[in-house]
Amino acid sequence: MRNRTTLSLSEFDVLYQLWRRPEHTLRMTDLARAVLVTPSGITRIVSRLERRGIVERNSASGRQAVATRLTALGEKELQAAMDVHFAGVHRLFIRHLTSSDVDRLDELWELIVGACSP
Repeated sequence: MRNRTTLSLSEFDVLYQLWRRPEHTLRMTDLARAVLVTPSGITRIVSRLERRGIVERNSASGRQAVATRLTALGEKELQAAMDVHFAGVHRLFIRHLTSSDVDRLDELWELIVGACSP
């Protein structure tokens, strides 16, 4: 990822998680949980992205929680990185599967997602 874009894989994951959410915004604690890193780890990643203008952090007056939002520049960077990422997923995995394999994989993901939903 780093060789073809300006993003590391962990930065890509942060941007992708924000992009999936309404208003492209997520609280830092929820973002850390979604990316599977520690709160201090997400702070370091978000700080790097914020310095580059890719995300911005906002806190509401009187609230302890800080939210991170994907900026327009961040969305542009993410779109370019998604092309690279999904081409790699196709090259390394998907192209080796038959259409019935892909259908079965889809069924398995549905089972997993259903089991993980509250």
